[in-house]
Amino acid sequence: MEREELLETYRYILTENQKIADLKNEIAQSEKNYLNKLEEAKKAKDDMSGWTAVIAVIPMVFGVICFFNIFVSIFNGEGIGAIFFAGATIFLFATGTLLGVILFAKNDRDKCEIKAAKIHNEEALPLYTKYEQKVDQLNELLETTQIGTLENSIPQDYRTEDALTFFVKALETERADSKKELYNLYEEELHRKRIENIELEKLQKLDDSLTHCPKCGGTRCRMITESKSSTTSFGLGDACCGMILLGPLGILCGLCGMESTAETKTYWVCQDCGNKFSD
Repeated sequence: MEREELLETYRYILTENQKIADLKNEIAQSEKNYLNKLEEAKKAKDDMSGWTAVIAVIPMVFGVICFFNIFVSIFNGEGIGAIFFAGATIFLFATGTLLGVILFAKNDRDKCEIKAAKIHNEEALPLYTKYEQKVDQLNELLETTQIGTLENSIPQDYRTEDALTFFVKALETERADSKKELYNLYEEELHRKRIENIELEKLQKLDDSLTHCPKCGGTRCRMITESKSSTTSFGLGDACCGMILLGPLGILCGLCGMESTAETKTYWVCQDCGNKFSD
């Protein structure tokens, strides 16, 4: 009987904890979606048409032209009437353009506000309602669940999801019938995993210390060292000069140019693919 009761208890705790975790994830996602929609609505409200800025430049351009033409007219000595007529024409045109810009900007702003309100009311608000519903579900679950009481009967070290999952599996396969047996089995499992991790770390360190073939990745590599030696020839010219200067003993001067050199080369050979490479 104890095994069935323990199995039912641990299954219940796992199921309730999973429900709580799922609801928390859904709440976080709902909140994120809602905030994204608010940001989208804000951008839509501030997203004025590019034509507004273009048209706004027109009055400034004609204002500059107006003053330039008046200055040119004065410089050319034209009559006051012509100057007044040119200035008035450009001024009226610039004023009309400015009023058009104001009306266009207002219409553009109204469209942006309508679009932003539509996003807020039709998309953001439903997301916020969904967020509130998930929060209410979580609060209701936390008020009705009994996992708090049941978990108090389990030692703190064994309240993790891994431990409870192990307990359920052990009880389902009838490897244990009591809490004591469950705890002992779980401690043995933890000890086995610790040993496995230590062995894996040792193997990893050993593998890192080995030389790997850059072509096939194999570790069956053998170091080979080759030595080459060379000797320079007898210095005939030095021997002749020495004979002239020192007589027969001067022939030994030819030996001065003779020397022996040795060159050593070390490389690796992969026994799996035959690739030769150096460190």
